[in-house]
Amino acid sequence: MFEAIYGSTWHHPVAFWVVGLPFLAFLAHRLKVARDRFALSLLTLFQLLILTDAWMTSSWSPFAEGSVAKTAVAVAFVIVGDLRYLVLLQRFGLPPEKARSPLQWLVLPLAASLLVPVASKLVTAPWADNPRVLFLVYELMFAALATGVLVWQLPRRPDARTPGWVRRLTQFEIAQYLLWAAADVVILSGYDVGYLLRLVPNVMYYAVFVPFAWWSAPKEVVS
Repeated sequence: MFEAIYGSTWHHPVAFWVVGLPFLAFLAHRLKVARDRFALSLLTLFQLLILTDAWMTSSWSPFAEGSVAKTAVAVAFVIVGDLRYLVLLQRFGLPPEKARSPLQWLVLPLAASLLVPVASKLVTAPWADNPRVLFLVYELMFAALATGVLVWQLPRRPDARTPGWVRRLTQFEIAQYLLWAAADVVILSGYDVGYLLRLVPNVMYYAVFVPFAWWSAPKEVVS
């Protein structure tokens, strides 16, 4: 029963569009009157991309289910989804003089966003016939990466531009990925209720991350 709800277009993409499209319009309006447009421009782009992701990875996608094209698009959007957090982490978690360098806030996050997909694929090669195992390993790896950032990296950045904001974003990522992992453990154990649990991190990822990033940001960054 819960798997059918999870696979429904009412969940993916409709529910995400119902929340996401009005917030995209809100960000576009804020962008017109903002004094500092950089962070708002990033958030607007991220919101547009995640709404596109919700469409392109749903059953309404123009690509056939199981096709190479749809798989490639899904993988690309997974990387982009993680890149949202990693870009904000580097751009606003470094001292201002370092954060302005595209190498620091764009190139390095892009490289980091490839680390977990490649590593998880290699680790789960013996279970290639069960994509749920790949999902679980990916989720645990990214949660471990974000935990490492929270515990070891952020405390070593005392001169970060917005330390509180990037810490909150990191905590959000850890919670989201651990919820996904918990749901997949339940599903792999043979319980359909895991799909119900999985709805929570899905909503966090598709519908809540960008609004949370805007709401939790220092006002001087997004105004």
